[in-house]
Amino acid sequence: MKKSSNLLGVGLLILLVLLLVLFALAQTTQSPSGGDENMFWYVVAFFVALTALLCTLIFFTLSRQKNPSPITPDDEINKNEEQTTDPYDFSALNKYLRRRYSLFWRRKVRLLLITGDEAAIEQLIPGLQESQWLEGNRTVLIYGGSLAAEPDREKYTALRKLRRGRPLDGIVRVLPESLNLTPQISDNDLRGLEKISELLRYSAPVWLWQLCGSRWSQAKRTEQTVGASFPLRATAGDITRQLELMLPALRTQGVSQVAENNSHDFLLRLGQHLKEGGIARWTQQLVPWLSVSQQRVPLRGLMFSLPEN
Repeated sequence: MKKSSNLLGVGLLILLVLLLVLFALAQTTQSPSGGDENMFWYVVAFFVALTALLCTLIFFTLSRQKNPSPITPDDEINKNEEQTTDPYDFSALNKYLRRRYSLFWRRKVRLLLITGDEAAIEQLIPGLQESQWLEGNRTVLIYGGSLAAEPDREKYTALRKLRRGRPLDGIVRVLPESLNLTPQISDNDLRGLEKISELLRYSAPVWLWQLCGSRWSQAKRTEQTVGASFPLRATAGDITRQLELMLPALRTQGVSQVAENNSHDFLLRLGQHLKEGGIARWTQQLVPWLSVSQQRVPLRGLMFSLPEN
């Protein structure tokens, strides 16, 4: 009530000021006579109506805005909004992004759909399934679940409306360490991704994310992005070439990390694995994702990491 009264007061103040200006103008201008008198009052009526219209627009526009939320640090997240359990309700996410990044958040934020086995997703991004979405560093991770299940039409319809035109910046398919990416699994994944694209009416680029293991702790190891990007409509030769380009950096960074702590050998072991047949195996396993499938499910990269937990 107090806020509405303040807004009404502002509107009346603007109306008063404009009427005073109009009165002063009338006093300094020679009074019209004859046929011009009607025109003079038409002008007066126009200004009064325009002023009232402006005040009305200001009042109803501002009155629709909710009470501003308190300013919080960038790394603090509204728990009531983040931990929504309704997979179809993205209004809380929309509200959160508008408050944090303004009305134009759609140009500032990346939206990524995380798919795969529940256990693998939980290993990579703990808490995502429970919260349904998490945000940090201008990137929103949205829980997509298993590609083997039939995609929920209601959920993806709501997601499509969250940011029309380009509902997603990418889809991540998390691969558990023990998974052997057979042609049958790839075919099932591609079918699931195609169904999601149909519901979204948009083909988002897809990234495969391979979880790796370690026999000993890698705690406090400096983490960095490890993976290869593939060109649009990549061929088997592109896969091989991009994975081979990873080897020098893996060797250099791996030696540096082992020099600091001899248990931090993840990068060295990954590079050795790729060099000793891993690249050839990945090139063979990704064949179903190439050629015709690229038109509907564009594979754009392969990432490697240890589980988060």
